[in-house]
Amino acid sequence: MTNWRNNLVKKLCKKCNCIFEGKYNSSSCSICKKQTKRNCFKSFKQKNPNYFKFHHAKRRLNGKALKALLKRDYGITIEEYEKMRSDQNDLCAICGSAEGNWKANGSRLVVDHCHKTKKVRGLLCPSCNRGLGQFEDDSNRLKNAITYLQTPNEK
Repeated sequence: MTNWRNNLVKKLCKKCNCIFEGKYNSSSCSICKKQTKRNCFKSFKQKNPNYFKFHHAKRRLNGKALKALLKRDYGITIEEYEKMRSDQNDLCAICGSAEGNWKANGSRLVVDHCHKTKKVRGLLCPSCNRGLGQFEDDSNRLKNAITYLQTPNEK
């Protein structure tokens, strides 16, 4: 097994003219690469302001914007969302954690739905919702994961 450092060579950064250790195909130092990423991100953000307003503020929506999101994405009203929330006692339908335990980042219970039928199943905390997404709503994979977790395979 070769050490990853063996593949590094001393090179001259094309942007700031400093000497750095890098791979054969690299042309700039890590500082310049980070600055380039920042500049690209700023440029993208300026060209697409609505992208960030919608995608990053989605969990913190309230009022009119939340009503529009619920209707457009899930076909439910804010009243139906609030009823589901009260029926679940403001708890995640899977893990039962209270909204206050993870709400510090501005999140709220998210609407879980079947991607095939588009029907709403319930409200979940962001972690459980992401977990179901990672398993692609496949109950067999979830059952296999449960079996795996319950099998004492400690080495």
